[in-house]
Amino acid sequence: MKNTDISITPALPEAGDSSTIVINMRNRNGRLVPAMDSPPASDVAAEYTHTDGSRSVFTINDREVVVSRGGSDTLLGTLPADFRCAAVTARSILFMTDAGPWHVDYNEAADSFTALGTKPEFPPVVIEAADAGEYHVIAPACRLDRPVERWPGTLSATDSRRITFALYSAYNRAAVKASSAGCFTAPVLVWYRITDASGNTLHRSSPVMLAPAEEYRPPRAVIKLSSGDGGYTHVLAGQVSVRAFSIAMRIAAVPDSSWARKAAAVEVYVSPALAVVDAGADASFDFGDADGSYGTVTATLPLKHTPALATLPVIDRLETACRCIARISDPFTGGVPVMPEAARRLAFMNYDTGAGLASVMRKDPGMYPPLKGAVEAPHSFAARTALVTGDMLVWADITPVRALPQSPLVRAVKSIPAMAWTSVTRVTLRHDDGTEEIVSSIHSGSGNAPLRLSPLTAYPHPAAIRMELGVSYADGTHRHIDIPLSPSPCRRMACHLSDNCAHMDLEPCEEPLAPLSAGHPPRLAGTVLAASPSSPVDIDSTAEITCGRITAVTPAAKSSSAWDFARRHLYVFSVNGIYALSVNASRTLSSAHIIDRRGVGDARKVAVTPDGVYASALDDTLLRITASKTAALMSRCRARHLVYRPGLQELWCLMPDGRWLVLDSDRCVRYHDGSRTVSYATTFALPGQRPRSVGAVTWRVRADDCRLRAAVESDNGSRRPALINALNAAGAVHAPLRARIVTRPVRSVTLRLSGSADESMQLEEIILTLLSWTGH
Repeated sequence: MKNTDISITPALPEAGDSSTIVINMRNRNGRLVPAMDSPPASDVAAEYTHTDGSRSVFTINDREVVVSRGGSDTLLGTLPADFRCAAVTARSILFMTDAGPWHVDYNEAADSFTALGTKPEFPPVVIEAADAGEYHVIAPACRLDRPVERWPGTLSATDSRRITFALYSAYNRAAVKASSAGCFTAPVLVWYRITDASGNTLHRSSPVMLAPAEEYRPPRAVIKLSSGDGGYTHVLAGQVSVRAFSIAMRIAAVPDSSWARKAAAVEVYVSPALAVVDAGADASFDFGDADGSYGTVTATLPLKHTPALATLPVIDRLETACRCIARISDPFTGGVPVMPEAARRLAFMNYDTGAGLASVMRKDPGMYPPLKGAVEAPHSFAARTALVTGDMLVWADITPVRALPQSPLVRAVKSIPAMAWTSVTRVTLRHDDGTEEIVSSIHSGSGNAPLRLSPLTAYPHPAAIRMELGVSYADGTHRHIDIPLSPSPCRRMACHLSDNCAHMDLEPCEEPLAPLSAGHPPRLAGTVLAASPSSPVDIDSTAEITCGRITAVTPAAKSSSAWDFARRHLYVFSVNGIYALSVNASRTLSSAHIIDRRGVGDARKVAVTPDGVYASALDDTLLRITASKTAALMSRCRARHLVYRPGLQELWCLMPDGRWLVLDSDRCVRYHDGSRTVSYATTFALPGQRPRSVGAVTWRVRADDCRLRAAVESDNGSRRPALINALNAAGAVHAPLRARIVTRPVRSVTLRLSGSADESMQLEEIILTLLSWTGH
């Protein structure tokens, strides 16, 4: 018989095939060629693609953020805490740290990036009641239906109703006069928010209560009864007076920050009146002095809603109960507050605060989502993984970042104008597990040292149980107040309202209050937040997916099945398993179900590709997820980092030994070690049931410049190949490399080609020549 030639076409092995190993070579048109690609950069934090196609690459070195573009590096700033993840939107990049998001804005006109920093910081915007004097209306005289014969006496039911209605009508007319002048006659809640040019909320204040006097009392009027036949028979015409106030606004300090320059408007919101006179109930009458001709009676009009009863329901309905009465554009332009004297008193905008309180209180606001309230402005949050996909930005593994207590200037109703001061405010929060957390803030000023506070104290979290305020004055004295806080009915926030809505005085004390921070918010490692990329920290919905730690969130792979029909899905990777999360058009996270119980421990072990999402599981299995199914591609993969390279259509997996395992679009595998070497090794089982002898090996390889070693090894099942023969080649190779050998009978051979070569190299074919006889 003639000798037998067997042609072996060098090819990349399929995933899971350990008989062939290829390093730094790629399949091109059926031939193996050198692949000298640079390994993916592992230190890139974010990439921003410009309209001209160029890219800005952000890297972080010891918390310093550097942006590189076109060979130029620019230092943007220093992160306040350890970096966790980044989210890139059309006009901004958010670097999420343990202290919250660190914002970088992109200015397209200037083609530049500006670092804004972490949570927005603005100077205190003080909203206060400015006394507007009294408004007077004359209540008409009338004759009593039944004379008051003795003093003090009583009024008949008819007279009581008639006088009450007359006084109520006069009071109502006076209140309308004040309202038409842009003034208020009863307590109201006022709060503000600061927005950017797109209307996104940068800061939201806690509400303050404004009232026409230091202690609000129901409306009163003094009337006189004149005597006649049989007693006091007439009610004289009298004046009904109503004390009014307008809303004034001032900024307590000159701002100088990037956030202040970003602020486009301050919007001021006011609630309906918190004390409404009840026209359907009679006034109470207190008979005073009488001199024989005249008798004095004090009439107190009844209230339908007292401020104390109305405040808490309104706090739980701030968005629906309050209306915007003023919008001040560019409030911090040039670093100087735009608050001329003529604009300090805000226009009332024809808002009748006396109407609609009853309907507001009847509406059930539902229980306020506690997580949403804990992470929305003025609070913030830290996240350990993020995803921007379409019109959705998803954050996961959340830790709330508490809002610092506001400056006491916001609530001060009495102060020392020319006194410098420093304050410390501490808020204590008690969590469901009994642990406590303390948040402190320090403020100071060169004037308007606070002495007395408005009656309402609020902190935007229902777990707050206490607020302490200490103020130290330039004259060496100290004052202090300790205020208990209780959650509002719907747990929107924690608050305290003093008796009769009276102002609260700071009491003298011996020692200043020390700033203290203790405890920390609970980490919500299995929670996901959804927002719009245009408002990246304005949360639309929340969902708790798992009790374990979430490590990554990706878009779901496309599928033609009904699983994807008319719905959007995400994959959520956690240490407890892989979940499919459904999302509706309003970015509401609707439902989640587990699709694989193998956990993934690191976001770097997940990569999104056109044909599926790949992940290296905790059991070292390389998974591919499509639709709602997972498939295991390789066991014992142990990849530390997965990167998809779209230009090459390859998945690169960083292995523990520093090499990269490369998976192409056909799920064929090779290795890349970062050097300019090439290596090919394959074990080939000889055909037939008996061992065969190899007479020659021909390597069809060509290269313009190379240093190669071709080797043949035998293996009869020991898995320890023994070298049969090897040959070396250097320089230009344009003819096949042929090694003539005669081996004893073997069942398989291992063929190796290794060395270095330029890009012209091509490994086309390996020919084994088997002898026609077998040895004995």
